Amino acid sequence: MIYFGSIVCGLLSGLALGFGWALLATEMYTKLGGARQGGSAMAGFFFVGPFGLIAGFLLGTALVLHFGGAAGILSKSMFWGSGVVGAIGMVVFLLPVLTEA
Repeated sequence: MIYFGSIVCGLLSGLALGFGWALLATEMYTKLGGARQGGSAMAGFFFVGPFGLIAGFLLGTALVLHFGGAAGILSKSMFWGSGVVGAIGMVVFLLPVLTEA
């Protein structure tokens, strides 16, 4: 039962983090390209959002498994995986900002 709960919590946290990162990228890329440039905002939403979705799913699932007392090695690998995916997502998020200057 703990695995089902961890998957549900992982999906919810993945949706929240993915949507949050996507909105943040949309706002930032709109400020960079101007209000009339919708392509950069859509690219931010669809390129950065999935990194947040995957990182949030792994992190939420790992937290429930860790505090639920099940699968210690699985939760540790999910923590590391969410950190790696989150770091890659932040590089993808900041790449247009760094190349704009």
